[in-house]
This record gives sequence, C-alpha cells and structure tokens, in this order.
Amino acid sequence: PDTANAFPEPYEIPVELLVVGCRLGVADGYANALRNQGQAAHLKTADTLDSLSQLLSGDGCDLVIINADAEQVSPVEAIGKIRAHNPAASILLVSEQPQDLRSIAIDHGLQDLIDIQDDDHVALAVRREHQTLQLRNETKRLKRQLGEAEERSNLLVQSSRDAIAYVHEGMYLNTNQAHLDLFGFESVDEIEGLPIMDMIHADSRG
Repeated sequence: PDTANAFPEPYEIPVELLVVGCRLGVADGYANALRNQGQAAHLKTADTLDSLSQLLSGDGCDLVIINADAEQVSPVEAIGKIRAHNPAASILLVSEQPQDLRSIAIDHGLQDLIDIQDDDHVALAVRREHQTLQLRNETKRLKRQLGEAEERSNLLVQSSRDAIAYVHEGMYLNTNQAHLDLFGFESVDEIEGLPIMDMIHADSRG
C-alpha cells in the first residue's frame, strides 16, 4: 500500500529544543548536528533550575535535553519540573558516563540516554522524538475532527422527522425517535444491540 502520506514530512516543522545544564557550545553542537541532518531547529538553553522554571512558565517545551553531569542542575529536579509542566514531554538525558544513569532514565520514563559528546546520536534521537510529537499532535487533531463529525451526524439523525437507524453487521447501534415510534419502542435502550432480523417477519427473512 502507498504509505507516502501516512506520516508528516520529517523536516517540515522546526524542532523547538530546550537544552538544560549544557555549555552553550555543546547545545549549539546539538542544534548544528540537527541542521546537518536536514532538520531545522530553534534552540533555548537553561543553566539553572530557576532559568528552567522561567522558560517553562513561558512557551514551555515538548522536547528537552538534560545534562546529568551539570553541577548547578539536579537532573531529577529538572525532570520533575518538566513533567509537572508537561507530563508528555520527551526528555533525553546526556552524560559523559551514560551507563551509570540507567536507573534514573528507567525510573523516570525518559526517552533516551546518550553520550554527551555524540552529537549525531543526540540529533538522531531528537529527530525521532520530534516526529513522534508530530504524529501525536496529528492523532489528536484527527480524533477531535472525528468526534465533531460524529456529533454533527448524531444531531442530524436525532433532529430528522424521517425514521433513521444505524445498523452495523446486522445489529442496531443507534436510532432516532421517529424510528422508535415507527416500531413501537419507547427508548433506544430497547433496540440497542437488537439484531435487525428480529424486526423482520419470519416469512420474509429469506
């Protein structure tokens, strides 16, 4: 099957990246690695928990890199602040010794744990999480549109003077008052889940 339109274009929307506890040169290295991989990026940095709080109180951020080795930023406290502001945020932890931080990454449900000097790996993980975010947003949009369409359809059915019923695989799922009146039912509860064959005279079921 053609899946070309199943996912958003990978580099259409710039990454809004927040880097916590890294030197500016390191943060810029991540942004440059993203751009070298074809992904536009907007970079914000926070050196302390206070500056992190200020950034989160503004626009916030969905994708965050935290330097677990930073002296002025506790990674656990930073994770707590980010999760309190946005429970669905994608958080990547970087360190010179990432293998020593596996328990933190697992316990806090982080999205990756990477060597702080591996710019290309960091950029690859950021791109993956960015695309996942776009897919989540698209899914939310489609669910909202589906709900609105179902609501409009239901209002149309219920307001119609014609007898209308929704039947799926031979079973009544929904109907309007005109249809209930036509067959002598008082409420939709009496007909919900009823096989449509039960509404047909035995002599006519063939």
